[in-house]
Amino acid sequence: FFFQAEDGIRDSSVTGVQTCALPIFVSAWVWLLRRRVQRQPHTIREGQTRLLQSEERFRTVFRASPALMTLTRYSDGRFVAANEAFLRTVGYREEDVIGQPAQELDLYAIPEERNEFRRLLKEQGRVRDREHRVLCRDRSVITVLLSGEMIDIDGEPHALIVGRDISTRK
Repeated sequence: FFFQAEDGIRDSSVTGVQTCALPIFVSAWVWLLRRRVQRQPHTIREGQTRLLQSEERFRTVFRASPALMTLTRYSDGRFVAANEAFLRTVGYREEDVIGQPAQELDLYAIPEERNEFRRLLKEQGRVRDREHRVLCRDRSVITVLLSGEMIDIDGEPHALIVGRDISTRK
């Protein structure tokens, strides 16, 4: 730092009146740093609280929705979550589905539909309103209008799939 000496000459030495400027500058800087650090935990707590509230809202909407909803890990197709509407419609219990790859449950009456849906989801990040024939546990076939969205959970891609049984329209 250069300080202005009393005679107007720039000098890098600190003498006379200038000696009180450095401690004031350093004190102000330390005060600002302390203030930022003191505010940071409060900001982090607020962020964590907002995140928890957001997760709870998502969980509530997911569970309560009349739409068929599933969340699968994209890499291996394993179910991470399935809502009550999905489970009731296809006839499975939650413990039969969670952790299982979708392919092993044999949910698609036409497997190529699943492959095409996954391909589009990967390429576009989302898929809207595609008709699929879904095979229920009792081996009955229903027609479902599916939409999907790729989402990131803990750095890993997942597919959020939402469907509506349109069999009665057919």
